[in-house]
Amino acid sequence: MSDHLYDANKVSFEEAPFQAYFERLLFEFGDKYGIWVRNEDCSRFISVGVVNQISQIAVTIYLKCSGVAISDPLSVEVIEQIRNHFASDVKEDLRINYPPILV
Repeated sequence: MSDHLYDANKVSFEEAPFQAYFERLLFEFGDKYGIWVRNEDCSRFISVGVVNQISQIAVTIYLKCSGVAISDPLSVEVIEQIRNHFASDVKEDLRINYPPILV
């Protein structure tokens, strides 16, 4: 498993198909939160985390699970769910699209 802070110039071959999602999250949340990319189990799982650098609370969005890309992983509802989670008083991390709905 590898985690790294998103850098548009350092995207791996396995992560490249998801770069537009990383960029969208950077646009939506990058001014206040860190955007982290996770590649695990030989690229069978790829996710992106939006992390509050102060509280260390994270929202992890799975983009690929068990080798299958998730359809529309950053829908409008998912973006709102991320915003609502950080605006709430919840002190736990949140996982989205896991287990995946493979439509």
